[in-house]
Order: sequence, then C-alpha cells, then structure tokens
Amino acid sequence: MTQAGTGFAARRIERLRASLAERGLHALLITDIANIRWATGFTGSHAYALVSADDAWLAVDSRYSVQAAAECPGLPINHLTSSAGENLIELLTASMSGELAIESDTMTVAAFADYESRLAGRITLRPESGLIRTLRLIKDADEIEHLRHACRIVDEVFASVCDRLAPGISERDLMLELEWQIRKDHDAEVAFPSIAVSGPRSAMPHGQPSARVIERGDLVTLDFGARWNGYCSDITRTVVIGPPSAMQQTVYAVVQAAQRAAVDAMKPGLLGKDVDALARGRIAEAGYGERFGHGLGHSVGLEVHDGPGMSPSSDLVLKPGMVLTVEPGIYIPEWGGIRIEDDVLVTDDGHQVLTDAERDLIAL
Repeated sequence: MTQAGTGFAARRIERLRASLAERGLHALLITDIANIRWATGFTGSHAYALVSADDAWLAVDSRYSVQAAAECPGLPINHLTSSAGENLIELLTASMSGELAIESDTMTVAAFADYESRLAGRITLRPESGLIRTLRLIKDADEIEHLRHACRIVDEVFASVCDRLAPGISERDLMLELEWQIRKDHDAEVAFPSIAVSGPRSAMPHGQPSARVIERGDLVTLDFGARWNGYCSDITRTVVIGPPSAMQQTVYAVVQAAQRAAVDAMKPGLLGKDVDALARGRIAEAGYGERFGHGLGHSVGLEVHDGPGMSPSSDLVLKPGMVLTVEPGIYIPEWGGIRIEDDVLVTDDGHQVLTDAERDLIAL
C-alpha cells in the first residue's frame, strides 16, 4: 500500500479508504478542490487526486509542482502535461483497472461522458456524490483547532468594529473595515463576502452593503467570517445605533431566546429538523413565524457552507465533531431585521459554542 502523506493527510486517507470499502468501491478520483485539500493538504486551485485500497497520489501541472511537494510530503506527486490535464487518462490507466468512482458533484454530464469514452475498455466509471463531503462533516482535532482560531478572530473584529461604529459611516465602508481588520490585524482571509446592512435594509438576510449612511435609531446587521488555515468562521450580530425602541428590544429578545433554545438543546443523536423546530417554534409563538424564512443553520468548515445543516426538512443526525451555525432571524419589510449567529461544535456529551462575541443587544 502506498504511504499517503504524513500526519492528518494519512489519517484522512485511511478514513476515506474505510468509507470506500463500506460502499463497495475500490478507488475514487477526487476532482473537487476542497475535497482534495481535505484529503491531501494541497492548497492550490487545480489538481486531481486518486485514492484506492492500495494507492494514493496527487496530480498537478507545472504551476503547482513545487507547492505540492512542500505541502504533501510523503504523497506521490504525478505531473500533468498542462492545466487541462491531457495525460490524466494515462495516469489513471497506469495506476489501476476495473471500476473507478469519480466525483460527479462538480462535473458536467458532458465531462463525465468524455472521461467514460476515453477510458472505455480499460476502466469503468461510476459517478459518486457526497462521499468526502459526508466525511468532512466530522471535524478532526486539527480542523477544530483551526475553526476555534477563526472564531476568535471574528469575536475580536466584532468588538473592535463596535468601538468605531457610529452614525455617518456607510454600509460599504463598514464592510471594508471588517474585512481590513480580518486581513491586516489577524493575518487571515475573508471567508465570504461580508454583509453590513442597516435600517430597513437589515430586513434582507443576504443584503449587499450599499452606500447608505447609517443613522441614529438604525438596526445594523453584520454577517462576516474569517478563514484561517483554510477553515471558515461565520458570525452574525445585530446592534442598534442609539437607544433601542421598544419594538427593537422585543424582537431582539425573541430572536435571542430562539437561538438560545436551539443551542442549549444541541447534542449527539438529535435531528437537524428537531433543533430547527425549537427555534422556529419560539419565533412562531411570538407571532413572527412568517418572518423567519431560512433554515436554522449549516455545517461550516473548509467552505462556509460545508455541508447540510438544520432546517424544517433536515434529517441530519448530529454527531460529535460536527460544527454547525445556529442563526435564527426575524425580518420585517420597511422596518428591519435581526439575526444572531454562532458556530457550535457538537461534543460527545453536548455542545460547545466556538464564537463568543456579545449576544445581548448592544446600543452604540
């Protein structure tokens, strides 16, 4: 059996081999770049990886030869003759015969048919969906530590930005301040395009920052994340500029209670839809059921949406090592919206909240 890398990469490839065996598969061609990073540690933007019961290798073109050798010690590196990977077929047929599973999530029907025709008579292709993404749902110790650090970054950035948030700053400038601090002060990357919306625009869950200038009395919703060593945090906080109105206090209290009920219940064995129902029920009881339209949360990891999460239809079974966002919200057109979001690790006997920024209503 080929030794597949060192440390975490070797452990993950062994997990993958076990999963292949459970599904009756001999080999998998990995084409999704996030899955390749998970399995091998390679951080470039283009590669292929093969994992079988007795072999494992990474294939890159000349742009990434040096990088791959440095990032994937102990893992054989094959070389593609161009970025289009014309010799990938030759590499595959030299490595194996029989049936090959190939990731179909990110592949067009035409691309799959092309592989199938070029491998005909030598290798039989089988489309495979979600195998590695299912493994990625359970984070190992290294991944959890990276996620913890990414969460500490957004906690600190939120506190710092609150010190500077005042009437007169535009949503776009506020977004730039968030992302500048993530990059400059914490040497991290931005996990996804940051949301900074205010006043009536805060009623848009995924509203894009605009030139609107923040005013006294506004609700301001900040939804942002940091990427540390490839792993993403995702946090949302809503603050008010100046003394909060009675309605702002009331709606905020409903959202906060809904989030607390969901987080407090999280433990292994629960279904995602059951956790979602706890938050959704609190909001409905307060009369705002129609104002909470999205799911309660999603898996977070190498991608900010790293897999399934919790929604009214979610059959996901919570297991130790999963990291999920919990983000209920209430959105009222022409008034505004309030959302509170944290990243939560499912543990052996319950849960641990990884983000720790202030959750009570902040009036600035």
